[in-house]
This record gives sequence, C-alpha cells and structure tokens, in this order.
Amino acid sequence: TLPAAPDQAPPYLQVTNQSVEAISITWRPVSTLHVNGELHSYAITYQRTSNISHAAEFNVTNTTMSATIQNLHFGTLYTMSVAAISSGGLGIYASINVTTAQDVPPA
Repeated sequence: TLPAAPDQAPPYLQVTNQSVEAISITWRPVSTLHVNGELHSYAITYQRTSNISHAAEFNVTNTTMSATIQNLHFGTLYTMSVAAISSGGLGIYASINVTTAQDVPPA
C-alpha cells in the first residue's frame, strides 16, 4: 500500500515584498507526523486573483523553506500557495494573499 499524501499544510506561511515585481514567501516544514512517507519537495503556486485560470507552479527541494517569485505585476493582488509533496503525492496547500508594491515614479 502506498502512503497517503501529506495531511497538513505547511505552517506559518509569510510573504514579503522585495520590490515592485518580486515577492518572497517563507514557511515552516510540515511535521514529520503528517508527511505520510518521505518528503520529496514543496510545490509553490501563484496567480493573480483577478485571473485564476493562469496559475504558475514550481517546486523547491525538501530542505528549502523559502522562495522569491519575480516578474510580477506591480500593485497587483496575488494568491501564493505552498504544499508538501511526499512519496504519497501532493498534500494540502496553505495560501496567502499579497499585493505587490506600487510602482513609485523616480524623484
């Protein structure tokens, strides 16, 4: 029998604006009691909340607890999500909404 997918979302999801077009996202690891098998990686998805049909996704290693997402649109609301991937499959997503910084005209 294959193990189940992780049954807990990554806790303590936080986002920080890095620039008008970049956001950093951090999280804590899923508890080993909830991984259900071997933890392989984390899946990160992001999308403009006004255009939910166009989500982008990438994975980071199982020891990475942060990522910087670049080439975003300034002053735009995004939904950022993170889920653990184990030998049992994709787990539960934790999500947070964040608005990129406004473009500031040069002085």
